[in-house]
Amino acid sequence: MLSKSSISTELPSALRMLIAGYQLFAQPEDGREPTTSIARRSNQQTAVRKLSERDRGFTRLVAAGMTNSQIARIAHISEGSVKLHLARIMEELDVANRVQLAVIATECGLVSSADLQIA
Repeated sequence: MLSKSSISTELPSALRMLIAGYQLFAQPEDGREPTTSIARRSNQQTAVRKLSERDRGFTRLVAAGMTNSQIARIAHISEGSVKLHLARIMEELDVANRVQLAVIATECGLVSSADLQIA
């Protein structure tokens, strides 16, 4: 379980495990995913493909465990602007938090092991 205070340090290694093929979440006992989860994931994959290159960059930095302040320095924008960008990206991808954003980005192939070496 990733705590909010440990996201910067633990998220990149958890995502590296996901890229390597490990499962981070237990499958249902019957081995089947609920239809709504499959449909939602398909919608998220479509939305990830539609992200601009700039939004993909923000997403990669989140997946690498960077804070809004760090992302702001890299992108040469204010921390408030980073928050607005990330809120819009998360809304487009129908995710509620940074961890979900990073996991979806990883599952969709937007984030690679090389992206996670930043952290």
